[in-house]
Amino acid sequence: MMSWRSRESKIKTWVEGVREGFSTWRDLADWKALPGDMMGVSTLMTLEQVLDNYRLSADKFEELKVTQPGLLEVSSTKKPTLDCTHDCEDDVELKLTILKGKDKTTVCSGTIISSNQSIDARGLFHCQMKWLPNKISVIIYGFNSSLVNNYFCKIEKMYPPPYQCGVGDGTVIYINSEDRKCPLFLFILVVGILGFLLLLSVAYIFVLIIKSKTKKTNVNPVYEQMAPTRGR
Repeated sequence: MMSWRSRESKIKTWVEGVREGFSTWRDLADWKALPGDMMGVSTLMTLEQVLDNYRLSADKFEELKVTQPGLLEVSSTKKPTLDCTHDCEDDVELKLTILKGKDKTTVCSGTIISSNQSIDARGLFHCQMKWLPNKISVIIYGFNSSLVNNYFCKIEKMYPPPYQCGVGDGTVIYINSEDRKCPLFLFILVVGILGFLLLLSVAYIFVLIIKSKTKKTNVNPVYEQMAPTRGR
């Protein structure tokens, strides 16, 4: 079993390698064992601190290539599926973040690996991420016309090192124009039917009133023309 001093020395060497642009880290023959060892080293640094140092060399790592479609048309009755394509190998751990609009607000984020084919990610939206060869497919739930915007795929390679990051050019997700007209058409149709039924009701009441007045007009003259009877 690896001693505490040995693990501490190895982790320090690894972190220094990260800070120097991974030049020292690449020379470690057993680097794959380091993340597991670091899980028990709480007094030296947390995993989050290591990852922060890991990302400090952002100007030295190779940018991850991320591509996505420019437009995505969806039906108002269906959920949009956004494909974020990358050039990573299969045996990696990737973090996908979907960003919205010019300010690139995070709408959902999740970490996925090839062995875990699908995960649920929640944020402003509920997203389901599915691992596919060289891409991650994202289903966005609850999408409607008020959410039409430009959406960006941000992919980070978390493991194995080196850390890589890339952002796509954006995909405008919008609702099919025919679907947007449908609610207005239904509204007009319903109003038209209700108006027609109301007109029929008014006409029927009017006919009943006319018939009632006609009956009264026909009965009264009979009583007026009848002569009074005399008793014998």
